[in-house]
Amino acid sequence: MPREVEHRAIYNWLTSIPPSTTVPSLPPLTPLEYPSPNSQRKRKRYQQPSSRQKRQCLTPSSHCTRSHLALNTSFETDNTVSVMTSEASAPSSTSAATSLTHRTILKPVPPSRKQSQSPTRKHHRLLAHALQPINIRQPRDTEQLESVAAVRSALSQRHGFQFIHIGLKERLRTANPDAFENDVHEYMFYDDPTAPATLDYMWRRVENIYKIAQTCNDRKKDENAWSKVLEKVVSTALKLSNAQKLELNSVQTQNIEPRYLAPTGSPTGKKADFVLAFTDRERDVHTTYRAFTLKHGHKSLSPMTDAYTSELAFACAFELKEPNGGHSEAETQLATLHTAMLLKLEDLAQDTRAILQAPALVGWVVVGHNWFCYISTLCPDGSIEVQGPFNSLQGSTQTHHEILKLVSLLKQLCSDVLCKRLWQTMQSYLAGDASPQNTAKDSSGV
Repeated sequence: MPREVEHRAIYNWLTSIPPSTTVPSLPPLTPLEYPSPNSQRKRKRYQQPSSRQKRQCLTPSSHCTRSHLALNTSFETDNTVSVMTSEASAPSSTSAATSLTHRTILKPVPPSRKQSQSPTRKHHRLLAHALQPINIRQPRDTEQLESVAAVRSALSQRHGFQFIHIGLKERLRTANPDAFENDVHEYMFYDDPTAPATLDYMWRRVENIYKIAQTCNDRKKDENAWSKVLEKVVSTALKLSNAQKLELNSVQTQNIEPRYLAPTGSPTGKKADFVLAFTDRERDVHTTYRAFTLKHGHKSLSPMTDAYTSELAFACAFELKEPNGGHSEAETQLATLHTAMLLKLEDLAQDTRAILQAPALVGWVVVGHNWFCYISTLCPDGSIEVQGPFNSLQGSTQTHHEILKLVSLLKQLCSDVLCKRLWQTMQSYLAGDASPQNTAKDSSGV
């Protein structure tokens, strides 16, 4: 029969294969053993050689041969299973050349040695190359601007000398004996008829500031915790200097009007965290604000968009960072707000037709315990210059006597520079009654 002849031919062909190349037959599968389509796809995926296996077989040190790359692959057709295997004999020159040609070539990618540019440094450059340049620089050695020199002289008069009342000497010695013996000197003490109740209040505040600052530093607290230190230091200085014209406001979540931001083409709108503003709760300030409103309508007095702070004239700015915060970034944020404040004063001068030069503005960069003083002003060429930090005007909250020194400096700032000199200039801006001969006097705050 034809079928028997066919079977006989297949049998003769199988018996003619040498023993070294015979292919073992697989036992037949039962219906339950036939894989489903899903499991068949998984099996094919799992049987593919991994990249690691390929690399091991391609390396000279590997013990496997290139013929092992042709892994066993099974597939099904019409309920039959065919098994394909690589040749067990040595590969021919043609197969070897083919395997070398089609093998996966792995090329290592060397790490990039190009360092990314600091965003803070980029913002410094963007501010310096803006249409109205904003230059952040260290204090000038020569040719200092008159307005900056006047403010610096007013702050440096008593700073570092006679800032500890003699009535606090023993308390200071008891609180920190080591610092008292090594860092406190006789020229730091003064004596005047200060009421004992005032001395008690001063010492309680110093103790409170010291404990909070020490806790923030030792327990590595964040910027929000350090803000409590700043608020207590500034509020103590306001209380002791009787600076009723000023109030401290947080502007961390508030925005500057876009027209007062430097057009740098990059988002550099981050600004300082706190400001001292002239409060309308004080009678003189309230009268000046009301006269301006009656004459010019409800125009903003500050560069902010907030409903409350936009109606207050700003006097001083503070940028706060935790001890490991970026000092350069803080400089940029302080310069951004100082620039907006100076540009706002220019707008007020145009509204009131006041003939004035912009005054010098004092600001602080506070990084943990350390306080750094900056002074900003509008230069004759139209650029804005932010100078600092001034080494002779630094402060700290690390020890009791340094807190007293810092509070004394801020008292001088609030009572003399801000409430007297700057407020007189601000009144001229709002009233528009400044004459040309008083321009230099008002701009320097003297």
